[in-house]
Order: sequence, then C-alpha cells, then structure tokens
Amino acid sequence: MTMNRFTNPVTSADQESGGDSSRMHIGTNHPGLGLKNRKILIVADDRSKVLYLSDILSPAGYQVADVNSGAAALDHYAQLEQIGRAHV
Repeated sequence: MTMNRFTNPVTSADQESGGDSSRMHIGTNHPGLGLKNRKILIVADDRSKVLYLSDILSPAGYQVADVNSGAAALDHYAQLEQIGRAHV
C-alpha cells in the first residue's frame, strides 16, 4: 500500500484497476460525511480548480455552486438568505 498526495491509502487493487491515485477519495471515515446534501460554494477564478473540486464533492453528495470573485460570493450568499427567509 502506498500513499497518494492527499495521504489517502492507495491499495494494489486501486493500482491494478487503473484507479486515479492522484485524486482525493472521500472514504467512509471522512469527517464530512455528516454534511451530505449540504451546499458548498467554491470561490475561485481558476476554472480548472473549480471543476476539480466539483468532481470530488458532487459525487460525494454535496450540492456545489461556484463563483469567480468575493463580490459574487457575497451576492450569492445574500440570494440564499432571501430564499431561506421566504421558506420560513
């Protein structure tokens, strides 16, 4: 067994199956598992990083949105607050 760059164990089965050992896998002991179906806002101007994070988080059950600036993040958050108040 080896460790990938995210210090997750990479087993020989992963290597034999052609698994991508450079990708982070969220295992069953991950502390964020209780947050499934939660919303995550990614704020980044580098589209490749947004796509990379989305590819990891979406299959793990997170609802992912993204914006490319701090100002856009504040606007997005304000919209979510208004929606939340409308449902109360």
